[in-house]
Amino acid sequence: VEAGRLPNFQRLMERGAYGPLKSDPPLVSPRIWTTIATGKTAEKHGIRGFVNEAGVPVNAAMRSASTVWEIASGFGLPVGVVGWYVTWPVEEVNGFILSDRLHSLLRGPVQMLQSAGGRPTNQRLESFGKFTFDAGYKRYPHDELRYQQNRIVDEPLRWGYLRDAIYSRMSTTLTPSYRPALSAVYLRGVDFVQHFFWQYSDPVPFGGVPEADIESYGEVIDNYYVYTDRLLGRLLDSLGDDVNVMIVSDHGFKARLDLDPRRPQLTGTHDIAGVFIAAGPAVGSVGRIENATVFDITPTALVLLGLPVADDMDGRALTEIISEEHLDAYPLSSVPSYEPTDGRETGEVGSTM
Repeated sequence: VEAGRLPNFQRLMERGAYGPLKSDPPLVSPRIWTTIATGKTAEKHGIRGFVNEAGVPVNAAMRSASTVWEIASGFGLPVGVVGWYVTWPVEEVNGFILSDRLHSLLRGPVQMLQSAGGRPTNQRLESFGKFTFDAGYKRYPHDELRYQQNRIVDEPLRWGYLRDAIYSRMSTTLTPSYRPALSAVYLRGVDFVQHFFWQYSDPVPFGGVPEADIESYGEVIDNYYVYTDRLLGRLLDSLGDDVNVMIVSDHGFKARLDLDPRRPQLTGTHDIAGVFIAAGPAVGSVGRIENATVFDITPTALVLLGLPVADDMDGRALTEIISEEHLDAYPLSSVPSYEPTDGRETGEVGSTM
């Protein structure tokens, strides 16, 4: 941001609120993204890791708490959810949900289309750094550095790039037609590249990282953020100017020094402090804030939508970032719960998130 390479992130920060977002250990992504979507602890929402106690990959049927998009849809508001963790199988909503498994069906066709368009995927991946990808790397022994470095390009970087390209394009295509009052889009690529390219971006803690490797791969993380900023700009354009926006991450990153010899390129690990940015017509220009947590996102989204917050949520609405005009128009209110036994009634709403 300070270098001026992330203009869309910077624009939101300058006109709204930003700061660290405290996560909730253990820092396991399906668990935390479900907390973000429900405002509740894992004990309440039921998603504790990548698999359940029986070793089955977690899915939406295992979730035991209502998500913000289910709540908004229940009030008759149109919603659009794209690529969010633990959204397969999709629920019926007023709007659309593209599950977090859809991209796996589209990676092959998208790469074929990119090749047909004259700029193959491998060439696009090389633009993130100063390396040349060796598509035949699998012939090398797995303990050789040239195998390991080409593999993190072929898998984490490729998977993240294609995933984000697919979901961002689908979101910007569907959003103008559905005009959701609540849009939730999850981009995962920054997580992938920080896990596997950290030592090249931040070599000092590791010691002995060859200069040639730093030259080849040291800009991958920064360039991926630039790519993400470009996707953010397209998403914002599809939503229009009159929306409130929150950008959140489930955790931050730091150097991983207890390297696993089986995965020596896994040099970045999760940190407790993630990112929070909010801006829009209902968000004040308050600058930096310090006390936001992953439990606060759904309560804050509900207030921005003009909806009640549930008493059984574990976070709070970040009212310090919300304008007095919005709070006057949509006074704070609450319900005991949004779970099936609460007996709630749909109210009249009119705000957009």
